[in-house]
Amino acid sequence: MQDTVLNSIVTGVYVLTASHQGKINGSTMTWVTPVSYDPLLIMVSMADIRVSHGMVKQSGYFGLNVLSRDQLELARHFGFKSGRDTNKFEGVDYSTSENGLPVLKDACAYIECRVVNTYPAGDHTLFVGEVIEATTLKESAQTLIFDQKDYY
Repeated sequence: MQDTVLNSIVTGVYVLTASHQGKINGSTMTWVTPVSYDPLLIMVSMADIRVSHGMVKQSGYFGLNVLSRDQLELARHFGFKSGRDTNKFEGVDYSTSENGLPVLKDACAYIECRVVNTYPAGDHTLFVGEVIEATTLKESAQTLIFDQKDYY
């Protein structure tokens, strides 16, 4: 049943970035959705065991780097490695936002949010963030769409 559900819902692929006490991390995310126009809110569903989860919870901010179709390897890079064991940003070109969040230079777009609510959801937490910055980085790029078989 899980495969049917997850393969039936179309989602984009993002690298969520977080920063806390001088440390940075990034995690591949697919469970991201807008939830309000006014104020402009975005929700991210993140597993409680992720390093980024604790960083977002403690700092109150997260960034979303929208990946393009040609960035599947980058999505795998941020999805298959743990921030506990490695610096995922080693060798990755990025800048830093005013709130200290990594912005991937090759992303299609970057969205930065301030957490305004959190909700427990099974083994995940829903972080609802108010958009405080949004920038298109590549006008003509097509976004990467999640396909579960790409991550085996």
